[in-house]
Amino acid sequence: MNVVLIGSRYFGTAALDALQKENVTITRVVVPAADDRLAAAAAAAGLDSVVQPDPRIVAADAIPAGTDLIVTAHSHARVSNEALARSRLGGGSVTRTLATISRIACPGLWTRGNVSAYMSKTSA
Repeated sequence: MNVVLIGSRYFGTAALDALQKENVTITRVVVPAADDRLAAAAAAAGLDSVVQPDPRIVAADAIPAGTDLIVTAHSHARVSNEALARSRLGGGSVTRTLATISRIACPGLWTRGNVSAYMSKTSA
């Protein structure tokens, strides 16, 4: 599986390490800045990396042809629809456990106030 990793900092680097341990083929790493910790890790691993011209959005040209999956890890950028369309399976985000716990503790915030919709999905 050909994966593009979009991310930054420690968490992006941890995701890179985890993907490499699973023998995933990482075709490119997309980072917000050249001096980012993930950019250094990608260079050390001999991986192709690209710095986003606009750190708020990932453009289609950042995603190489033949990409199967886009994975984000500590990315503040929105993956454009055009970039997502270049991936055979779409994309997914690696999330820290703590963020998930905080969402469970405060479902109203993450369900736009519709707590009853949240409860119906979680209480089966």
